[in-house]
This record gives sequence, C-alpha cells and structure tokens, in this order.
Amino acid sequence: MTIHGSKPCSPAEDVLVERPSDTKVRRWLALVDCATRRFSEAIRRQANIRQNHPTDVFYLDLFSSSYQEIGNFERAISSLELTI
Repeated sequence: MTIHGSKPCSPAEDVLVERPSDTKVRRWLALVDCATRRFSEAIRRQANIRQNHPTDVFYLDLFSSSYQEIGNFERAISSLELTI
C-alpha cells in the first residue's frame, strides 16, 4: 500500500495500477468512493467503465447518484434517461 497523493493509497488501487482495465476493481473502488461520499472521485473512476460499458444500468445508476450528490442534476437526469 502506498501513501495517498499521486500514487495508489489502497491495495485495490495498487492492483488497478497493474491492471488499469480491470472493471471489477474500478467498480469496487467507485462503490467505496460513493460510500465514503467522494462522489467526484467516483465519477472520475467510472468514466473508463462507462466507455467500455455505456449501457450498463448499474453504472448509469451509480453515475446518476454521484452527479445528484454533487448537485449536477442535468447530468444525473441524463444518466438515468439512458437506462430507459
């Protein structure tokens, strides 16, 4: 585990450095970010996932919730509309 900053700060982030395309790790980290109310970080992490899984309802819902929490209601609604 490395110290927080520009380097990974958790074992999962260490794995992500080694396997940057690992969707399961990105998903887990995004969920942790939401649970710890780091919604902007969750959105940043989800960007890669969304490129690879643009119609995945789970991620669209997570995006919507994160955007709602930071007050970006337009993007929150936009993400939800994609689930329909």
